[in-house]
Amino acid sequence: MSARTDRELLELAAKAAQIALWPHGDAWRDMAIGTGLLLANGGWIWNPLLHDGDSLRLAVARSLTLYINHDDIDVVDNETCFTETWAEHNGDKGAATRRAITRAAAGDAP
Repeated sequence: MSARTDRELLELAAKAAQIALWPHGDAWRDMAIGTGLLLANGGWIWNPLLHDGDSLRLAVARSLTLYINHDDIDVVDNETCFTETWAEHNGDKGAATRRAITRAAAGDAP
């Protein structure tokens, strides 16, 4: 299976966390203020790949357990026992943690 796009990851993670997306138009393409998915409840942009708060809310909603180590980040989905390990962070451990959370929530196997 090929790697998923960021948009696909966000859509799968939102679905898994039962987050309602904007039902009209293309919530990804139509937003000129940045990338993310437009939420139905309040209409703000949701992107746990970029925003710490969105990532934390996603981890809580999915009951994820995080293990942040020196060289990698392990995220365990306690409902499915799926584990996502993310080692590449290029100096940005926050970005690697957000991506690992989003991938684990989306059930995206490496």
